[in-house]
Amino acid sequence: MIRDRLVRLGVTVLTVAVVAVGVACSAGQTYEPVGLTRPKDDSRSVVALYLTCGDEKVEAVTLYPDTGDGNADRSRPLWRIEGLDSGANAPEYVIGRAPPGFLLTQRLESTPVQKAPLVLEFDTSKGESSLAFAYGEVEADKVYTRNTEGEVSVLTRDVFGARSQRLCAR
Repeated sequence: MIRDRLVRLGVTVLTVAVVAVGVACSAGQTYEPVGLTRPKDDSRSVVALYLTCGDEKVEAVTLYPDTGDGNADRSRPLWRIEGLDSGANAPEYVIGRAPPGFLLTQRLESTPVQKAPLVLEFDTSKGESSLAFAYGEVEADKVYTRNTEGEVSVLTRDVFGARSQRLCAR
């Protein structure tokens, strides 16, 4: 009798755990296609990553100060690059530089203060995506990103890159 209760309790606990894991994996798992990391060999630089879908092209990347609520102060761009022709793609976008296929239209005057709230915005042929962050939060070998509810996630580069299939399926 006690054994039967323990078995039923074990099945109930296992069922609850499986349901909880299923909810955790499905709820809040929609992420912005923007991520940030630092190169190992340059602790001052921040590298932006963008997961494109299909024929999507990046038209511009802009760094703005944050207004204090996670929104960009668009009247004061700190750095901006624009894709040549009708946009381009690069594997990485080092903040302050222009990768091949892009033109530097707003030069970064100085490295942002470590705790300054910033917003990085990607304008693409399929819309706009942004990421609010502080320059000092970004670490080497990890990708700092947020889900669409604003929750921060720190992922490996491989995990961040693997999400492109899920992002493109939405």
